[in-house]
Amino acid sequence: MAQALRLQVPINADLTVVEDPPTQAARLVRNGRPWADTVDPGTRLRLGPPTLQFEGGDVHQRRARVVPDPQQPGRYVLEFEVVEPNVSLGPERDLARAPRPARKARVQMNVYGNDGVAEVYQSVRMRLDDGFEALAALPQAFDWLTLSEWWNNAGWTGEPHAFRITVDLANRGVGGRAGLYLHARATAKRAGGARWSEMVWAAAAGDWSLPVRQWMTVETWYRDGDAAQGRFVLAVTPDGGQRRVLLDVHDATRHPLTTVVDGLRHFNPLKLYTSQALLEAVRRTAPRLAVQWADLDILACAVPAAPPSPCEQAIGLR
Repeated sequence: MAQALRLQVPINADLTVVEDPPTQAARLVRNGRPWADTVDPGTRLRLGPPTLQFEGGDVHQRRARVVPDPQQPGRYVLEFEVVEPNVSLGPERDLARAPRPARKARVQMNVYGNDGVAEVYQSVRMRLDDGFEALAALPQAFDWLTLSEWWNNAGWTGEPHAFRITVDLANRGVGGRAGLYLHARATAKRAGGARWSEMVWAAAAGDWSLPVRQWMTVETWYRDGDAAQGRFVLAVTPDGGQRRVLLDVHDATRHPLTTVVDGLRHFNPLKLYTSQALLEAVRRTAPRLAVQWADLDILACAVPAAPPSPCEQAIGLR
């Protein structure tokens, strides 16, 4: 039987965010206790503790906090909020080949230091707050507003064959249709390179736009593999609506130059990461950009003896 390990992050009044300003990081604390690794003693499967990272600024510019659900009294949510850019940015260029602004904004959850994780199935409830209406109506196209990121291998650890899958929002669909659409892209670094200059694949869900101010369940399935075995799936179910598989990519989910199945050591299951330009566009009509999250459920799977793994069964696709 395939091995699996579950990490659930219920958002309730017992959960608090404790920030450590010198490190630009924060801990999730349950009933006064910091989160520990999730480990299966009988296997080598391990998921690092969920932590939060900002990279710069203070609570007046960006914040992660547990707050009451804006639509369901008595419930609590984890809110990522950016009001002003909080991170300085160098002179690199973005993937749209346009000059980046001098600053950017970041709030993210890290699940780092994992071991033996060949697949991940993730389910989380997500609500895009009012500021996303301004982004949906922007006349200028954009495609850099990151909601999650999957690293195999990471760009900051010194590992060879750095590779990542980035899930973003874009504001143009099929035929230039206005709205907010999910898309994903896989990029790699050349050996010794500093930039994510190699596009491996890109996939856009441009025929269905995400609702604003409505809860939805977002499911992700990642399987470590080459162009023949890799798989990356995104599905969305609005509350009271139909489940839609928006992206189903059969392609490499690790660097094309490696055959090593070393698993997903680092990923950002939740993220709000974008440019100064987008924040300024939001602030013309709304005071902030915020995402609310709830019911984060992560299932990590080892390489199965025979498919399907519990992670593949959870996404419900063959």
